[in-house]
Amino acid sequence: MPSQFDSPATGAITIAGVQLGNFVWGYNGTWPTGTSAPAYTYPDNVTVWAISLAPGSNGQPSGNLLYMKTIITDTMDTPAEDNQNIMFEHADPISDVFVAIAVPSQTFYVWNMTTGNLMFTTDSQAATISPYGYYTWPSLISGTQVKTAYGMLYTGGYSGSISAYSLNSTGDGVMPTWRTAIIPPGTAGVIKSSPGMMGMIADGMVYIGCHEHSAETPLEAGNDVRCLNATTGATIWTLSGWAYPSTFAVADGVMIYLNNYDESIYAIGQGPTQTTVTAPDTATSVGTPVVIRGTVMDISPGTQQSIVKLDFPSGVPAVSEDSMGQWMGYVYMQQAMPSDTTGVPVTLSVVDANGNYRVIGQTTTDSSGMFTYAWAPDIPGTYAVMATFEGSNGYYGSSAESSFYATAAPGATAAPTATPTSIANTYFVPAIAGLFVVIIVVAVVLALLMLRKRP
Repeated sequence: MPSQFDSPATGAITIAGVQLGNFVWGYNGTWPTGTSAPAYTYPDNVTVWAISLAPGSNGQPSGNLLYMKTIITDTMDTPAEDNQNIMFEHADPISDVFVAIAVPSQTFYVWNMTTGNLMFTTDSQAATISPYGYYTWPSLISGTQVKTAYGMLYTGGYSGSISAYSLNSTGDGVMPTWRTAIIPPGTAGVIKSSPGMMGMIADGMVYIGCHEHSAETPLEAGNDVRCLNATTGATIWTLSGWAYPSTFAVADGVMIYLNNYDESIYAIGQGPTQTTVTAPDTATSVGTPVVIRGTVMDISPGTQQSIVKLDFPSGVPAVSEDSMGQWMGYVYMQQAMPSDTTGVPVTLSVVDANGNYRVIGQTTTDSSGMFTYAWAPDIPGTYAVMATFEGSNGYYGSSAESSFYATAAPGATAAPTATPTSIANTYFVPAIAGLFVVIIVVAVVLALLMLRKRP
């Protein structure tokens, strides 16, 4: 390390972020973050710095100091700042920022990690959302409620709102790109209402759970787990659940969390499906409709649990994305059966007796997973019939095949057939006719010549 770090006056050294091949970032002294209780003995300032990792003349990291700056963290002596304490919250070398919050105003400060320059400050969430949010920052939960991803700063907490600020912002009092309030119905503004808090950010989505410092028993009803679009804040799906933020994890396209309502771990992701299709076993005739039936069922591992199989002995139907939240609550969480469940789309196609592939129609399964479709074959012969569910954000696709036979329609007149033509008729007869024409022509010419020789 450079010599300026050798002095005892620098205090403790904390390395808080590394950008590979570029820099290592950290700070000297103590920069308080969330604690188990509010504290007002904050240091007056903190020193932040960055050291270059770019190769030097010998090919090894140069270790040159890029900058060393002092940040005033205790503004007790600055009346204009209203006695703010600026607490460290988050460092992200990928997004190239580090973030702190001034309490009790709940104003976020965002610095550029490469230069150490202050980029912007946000609105005061104590003034624009709720002063309850203050209690997040002196607590350990602050470690989960400041995140950076996709060029955005995301914040949550006891305010019950998730806010997203663009990291391209500049200036003071920057307002969020979007803000979504997540507080159980009928309890807005009450701090014990287990407000929504961030669990994970992954795959362009923000996963939301909830938290209460001193949760009652039984747990307050009405909480849920949500998935928000990270760009717009729009809700993608909602499930009933009371999930502490630190229990969320994401890997391989699956998000897991602990639901404190039933002390069960849930895994959320695309589930496999199984499609079936049947057609008449007896022959039909051209022009007579056949009834094609089948099902599209959810065969995710959860559906194979004994408690679920007892409730759904014939299997768990696959449902539409609009129905997914309430349906999953019904299947796995002993919620009431929804009355407006809709199924998934199914495409029906055939390969006819001439080998032609054709799509013959589309239909939708019902709440039991079944579909029915009537279609009249138009030529005689054997048909292969296929049912295909293309899949959705909730399910992988699947397909199945069956067959049926169609005879000619009763009383139908056979199409006339042409008389077979032999090779002789094709080649020999025209040749003989041509020969006769040649002979006749020669005879006529000779006759004319003879007439011309007469005196």
